[in-house]
Amino acid sequence: PDVVWNDTMNKWCMYMSVNGDAWNSSICLLTADSLDGDWTYVGTVIYSGFTEAEYGRDYTQTDFVKVTGETSLPDRYKRAAYQPKSYTDLTTWNTAIGGHAIDPCIIEDGGKLYMTYGSWSGGIYMIELDKSTGLRNYDRSYELKDNVSDPYMGIHLAGNSIGKGGEASYLRKVGDYYYLYVTLGGLVSTGGYNMRVFRSEKLEGPY
Repeated sequence: PDVVWNDTMNKWCMYMSVNGDAWNSSICLLTADSLDGDWTYVGTVIYSGFTEAEYGRDYTQTDFVKVTGETSLPDRYKRAAYQPKSYTDLTTWNTAIGGHAIDPCIIEDGGKLYMTYGSWSGGIYMIELDKSTGLRNYDRSYELKDNVSDPYMGIHLAGNSIGKGGEASYLRKVGDYYYLYVTLGGLVSTGGYNMRVFRSEKLEGPY
């Protein structure tokens, strides 16, 4: 999770990922008056791994329609049905495009609040948040542009496709540059797990 003080809400805000077994994850918001808690659930910030209803991860049960205005699930989020692990049900989530709603990082810039997130599915993305609620800014829209942005996932900052997308992004401004830290490599003894840093003169990249 990432915990930040929101001076508009006058609350501590905890952004926490809830991980599913086939990229069907979400990042939720909890708030508290003190870092010691108690923490109160506010709502879900973003979803991933959604499919059509027949595969049990129905996109209509998320805010996808509200965010994009699209009333059917676009082909860009789909691939042939597959079983990610031996104990999971079939899914059609397209890991080359769709981000993974885990590993949130919050940054404030120019009076606005943003969240980077993502993992091996689809790469690292960023969306703008609403400072008054701590949740997604539903007034901000993103165009569909290959390797740049997606109407639901937001701005594509780094990585692409399964195994090459990185994870656990961390974004901060130091001096004149924004620095994006991303972890790459395999999480096994011979996987070469490592952290890399990229920089940009603009928050939204390119990095």
